[in-house]
Amino acid sequence: MLVLLSIVADPICGNNSIERTCLSGRRLVEVRRDIRATPSRAALTSNLGVKELATIAHENGISITFHINEAPMMEQGHFKHLHENDTYIRPEDFPVVDDLLDWLIDKQRQGWKMVDSIPRLQNMKGFMRGVGEHWGCRAGQNWLIIRTNGTLAPCFPMYNASYDWGTVADQKFDVKQLAEMKKGCEPNCFLTLGYNVAYCYSAARVMKWLWKQAMNGFQGVTGSFE
Repeated sequence: MLVLLSIVADPICGNNSIERTCLSGRRLVEVRRDIRATPSRAALTSNLGVKELATIAHENGISITFHINEAPMMEQGHFKHLHENDTYIRPEDFPVVDDLLDWLIDKQRQGWKMVDSIPRLQNMKGFMRGVGEHWGCRAGQNWLIIRTNGTLAPCFPMYNASYDWGTVADQKFDVKQLAEMKKGCEPNCFLTLGYNVAYCYSAARVMKWLWKQAMNGFQGVTGSFE
């Protein structure tokens, strides 16, 4: 599993010129391409790829989110890279990834824009060591996926599931069935989008975040959603 980073560009350029913003965007793409093309051991040894992406995003006011590259949750007959896959984090890589996560957490506390909460980043250490948790997944309730044939599934890891959740015109999601299913799959899943939605599904966190923005006069987003 390799720690990767996604970019969400802020539509407001602020003081940056359009030319600088475009150049920064191209640089982000270039760095991300370099990370994807680099064997995990080299990338993890230096940590320069993720750190450089995070620094470029910070310098340009771009919010970022981080992921763990997970093996497929369900058996995929066509997937030929389950074993001897250099994009997965191995036990010998744990200390290097721990250091990288500590660096990101420190930057988060300094005010760098990150979608992921500090607990989320901390939990990555446990997850890559096989320690899962129930994190309040709301798949099939607040999000879903539509397969190419028009049928539905609660989330992408369940793309190949045979259970009938209906179609676009006739959804069949049942909260009880989903809750029972998640007893098994949720601790083994680290879906970034799902985790962040579930983390935000708290009135107390919403009010705390809104209060923080109010104290800043609603002049741009301050801090993360803690």
